[in-house]
Amino acid sequence: KIWGHMLRSRKRNRTNSKRAFTLVETILAITIFSFIAVGISTSFFSGIKLWGRAISTDSWRNDILLGFESVSAELRQSVDIPTIGFSGDAKSISFPVVSGNNIVRASYYFDAQKKTLMRRETKIENITEENAGGHSDGRPVLSLDEFSVRYLYRDPLSNISEWRAEWKKTDGVFTAIQFISKTHNEEFNKTVFIPIAQ
Repeated sequence: KIWGHMLRSRKRNRTNSKRAFTLVETILAITIFSFIAVGISTSFFSGIKLWGRAISTDSWRNDILLGFESVSAELRQSVDIPTIGFSGDAKSISFPVVSGNNIVRASYYFDAQKKTLMRRETKIENITEENAGGHSDGRPVLSLDEFSVRYLYRDPLSNISEWRAEWKKTDGVFTAIQFISKTHNEEFNKTVFIPIAQ
């Protein structure tokens, strides 16, 4: 009888120990899962921060590239109208281009105070007025820290080319233009060849 009672109590103890965790096992499991949760959440939030930084970096780079591409497209579509002419210096350029049904002078200039490349459009009948000092403000095209322009001149007689910091109306059509800009401590250069100069 005693023997049977001992066997039954051992079986009961075995089944109870199989069914339940001890306090030590429970604390150990909670600790392990806590470490795993902290590791996963840290990786997740680090990934979110990196993704946000990558998106913002790509965003301003894309703005720069698209801005210069729109200026380049307009330069490639320029027309040779001697009364308007092609001119520029280290911080600004102007050239004739078709806008809608009109031929206008498109002018790009760098506003150093606003750190912005601006665009202004002037109709032919208003060009003399603008030259006298009465011109409208332009619209912003790009935000930049620094901006400068160089012009490629090809001598028709000697066929020698050289980069210049200034272009006069009497020089004719730009052979090519190089934009040199800097923003977010990165330099961006873009060279545009003008088809009508070839």
